[in-house]
Amino acid sequence: IIYNRQAQDQLARLIEGTRPDFAHVHSVYHHLSPSVLQTLKEYNLPVLLTLHDYKMVCPNYIFLDGQRQVCEACEGKHFWKATAKKCFRDSYAASALVSAEAYINKWKKSYHDNVDVFVSPSKFLADKISAYGYSDKAVLVQPYTLDLNAYEPCYDPSDYFVFMGRLTHEKGVHFLLDAAKHIKGADLYVLGTGPLEQELRDRVERENLTNVKMLGYKSGDELRDIVRRAKFTVITSEWHDNSPLVIYESLSLGNPVVGSRMGGIPELIEEGVDGFVYDRGDVDTFVKHVNFLIANPDKTIEIGKNARKKAE
Repeated sequence: IIYNRQAQDQLARLIEGTRPDFAHVHSVYHHLSPSVLQTLKEYNLPVLLTLHDYKMVCPNYIFLDGQRQVCEACEGKHFWKATAKKCFRDSYAASALVSAEAYINKWKKSYHDNVDVFVSPSKFLADKISAYGYSDKAVLVQPYTLDLNAYEPCYDPSDYFVFMGRLTHEKGVHFLLDAAKHIKGADLYVLGTGPLEQELRDRVERENLTNVKMLGYKSGDELRDIVRRAKFTVITSEWHDNSPLVIYESLSLGNPVVGSRMGGIPELIEEGVDGFVYDRGDVDTFVKHVNFLIANPDKTIEIGKNARKKAE
């Protein structure tokens, strides 16, 4: 977690054997460890690090505390608060470990001194990294990209809309079932698996949510075909989701997106043009947007075509 000498040695051999021009780094945190950044700089390689979460300034990665409430208390320096709040895995011991790790990398300037350029897929994440200790570093905003040749939109009317993602509390899946009780005229297809899957299945059965279909894990062409035929996609994240690939995929497939106003999500949605946004926990507004898209199929197709144009 703190220091991986084996990873350093193997990386050094790789560099000597291939003589790269620069290094592009992703999510080295708890496996390779940030020690590999030091190795890269020992070889005088320019280092570009793509940010995917808030780990550098939040020991729990996702700006949520142990009670699953949005939290930025550490502010990139007060990492003891993550232990006090049991932010990581709801455990004092685990939280203490990642707090200690954060302090060590802060003191060693593991990221600050060994990375030349940070790249963030969202302005929200870039601003948080800059505000919490990296204001003097280059933090560039570059959205993700997809090969659009692999995403063929479908504008034929269907009788369902989709949620796809890991079934965890921070994805707002219980909020989604609360909202489903007030949605008429289309089924909700829930695509994905995770620790809450059985709990959600039990709730769907117990509350007789006949318009909710739990389809489980899907991937590849099967997943893509289900999504492309859907009326639209919903993103109900209750954490500051950075720049969800689900949105990129949905836009590429010609799907309008209804997403929460969290993290980088609203940066990808132009209200009323290619989708809609709502405030975290606002069931009424979420339901209003969903029912509008269901009740106005021609308008939904128009918005879907705008979504595809944005992707292009």
